Amino acid sequence: MCDNNNVFKVGDNAVYPSHGLVKVVSIEEKSIGDQTLKLLILQVVDSDITVMIPEGSVQARGLRPIAKKNELKTLWSLIKGKTKFKTEDNLSWNKRYRTYTEKLKSGNIIMAGEVFREINDISQKKDLSFGEQKILETAFNRIVKELSAALKAKEDEIYIDIKKLLKKQDSINV
Repeated sequence: MCDNNNVFKVGDNAVYPSHGLVKVVSIEEKSIGDQTLKLLILQVVDSDITVMIPEGSVQARGLRPIAKKNELKTLWSLIKGKTKFKTEDNLSWNKRYRTYTEKLKSGNIIMAGEVFREINDISQKKDLSFGEQKILETAFNRIVKELSAALKAKEDEIYIDIKKLLKKQDSINV
């Protein structure tokens, strides 16, 4: 488990902003020029992608532990709620796309929840474009993977729980 100083250990789950849920598979020392760096070797969950991050730049790169209990409560409330801001009325698709991708790249689970909730709300009013559908799927998958890791539950169970939660109020188009 990651300690308070964001020092990750082999076997820890974490979130890397550009890839979502990762697992620390090893910590290795590599010589680069005349420097020896301690690298965290990360395996992106459900992918063949491996990422190496110098231990000293973990915070700068945005690697963070999986969500804590209070963040999970906030996320569930957000998913259950309705979008407060009607961005689709005020911004062009290009600007919304940029906003959504920035939020997803932040690695923040709450921001992923905002993206999911907003696009899901839009899907209740109109058919989603291909781009909107892809972003909705990306946000949903990141939420499911992180909730699964945080709650030590199967992804299928989380998926079903979210579907049930949303089915009570409206449909979901993921």
